[in-house]
Amino acid sequence: MNKHPTISKIWLKKKYWDEEKTDFEIAKIRKVPTTYIQELIRKYDLSKKKNGIKLKGKKGYLMPEKEKEKHRVQPHSKEIAVFKANSLKPVGTFRSINYAAQMLEVCRNHIKDCLNPNKKRWSTKGYRFEYKKYKGEIIVERRNNLDFTQSFEQITNGLTAKLPEYPYLERISHYNKKINTVWQKLGLKDY
Repeated sequence: MNKHPTISKIWLKKKYWDEEKTDFEIAKIRKVPTTYIQELIRKYDLSKKKNGIKLKGKKGYLMPEKEKEKHRVQPHSKEIAVFKANSLKPVGTFRSINYAAQMLEVCRNHIKDCLNPNKKRWSTKGYRFEYKKYKGEIIVERRNNLDFTQSFEQITNGLTAKLPEYPYLERISHYNKKINTVWQKLGLKDY
């Protein structure tokens, strides 16, 4: 005779498959040994491997077709320009690192190393790789490369040339007058 309480297949399936609780957690809920829960999982034929239910990130996880399609599209990938290593002759552009690695039969990690400015590698298998630059990125790069040290005074003089200079006390009185008009429009007394 079994001294443990009976646990229904439906309840166990709900906890184990739907809520993704471990056998240890289920045993803790029902206050029974973990081995008893493991026996029931085998008895009710609820093992995840047998039924094709596998958790993400776990060994042997089978990705559903919808997720595979998302990964194939690669919405966040950047285009890559490929050149011959010793010349500026372009080979072509590819939509992503993975696609370039497949088409050129090059290791994906080597391409990443070539694209990373902190790594010493600059080519692999006779190819040189660069991210394809878009109009906005080129403008930002030009701005970053500008040298403002010589022309800084010219720029600041140009910005302040047409502005009138008001003394400090005049500015304060000007703002006080504006505040008074706002208070009057609201029907309140002058502060």
